[in-house]
Amino acid sequence: MSLMDKLTYYGLISKSSDTPIGVPPFEKYVNDRLMTDGSMYLFGGLPLNGIFFFLAAFVTAAAAIFWMMMLVDCLKRRSTGKLLWAALLIVSLPFGLFWLTALLYYFLVKMAEDKPVTCRQRLVAALKNAAARLRRPRA
Repeated sequence: MSLMDKLTYYGLISKSSDTPIGVPPFEKYVNDRLMTDGSMYLFGGLPLNGIFFFLAAFVTAAAAIFWMMMLVDCLKRRSTGKLLWAALLIVSLPFGLFWLTALLYYFLVKMAEDKPVTCRQRLVAALKNAAARLRRPRA
């Protein structure tokens, strides 16, 4: 490789007038290829990497909100494994596994304990509590 080729390659000189000095020639080739290829652009010029960025940002934000909801639920809940789950949820945050522990907490704890209660079940429970109070002797 000659000295002129090396200087051109590293962008110190330019052989053509359309390549600015300081830009290596392979970048111009990449930019020309991206502009003419069309595979990196979608919907009239929006780059695919921009779409993937916004999609990833949306999914990450949704997972973070879900993680916060599960952490608040864990701290409000009165159960035996409260401290363990809170520690797991908090420790998983710096490792990027917060979404996984939030899903585990949701399916193993929240869904298991928060079963839907019908109006009939509430009425039966209220009647049982009233009957138990009536049977208790007053002191």
